[in-house]
Amino acid sequence: MCSGAFNFTKKGQYKIRFSLMGLSGLSDKNWTDWLTFDSPNTDGSE
Repeated sequence: MCSGAFNFTKKGQYKIRFSLMGLSGLSDKNWTDWLTFDSPNTDGSE
């Protein structure tokens, strides 16, 4: 599950990584490697 509000520009690349959380909401401090992806904004808005 992701947290927070996201606004993507029309063009650009973003980096993201994930960490597992338990039912208590605490992270286990083990992060994935960084993933890079192109902007998913396809409707032309910024």
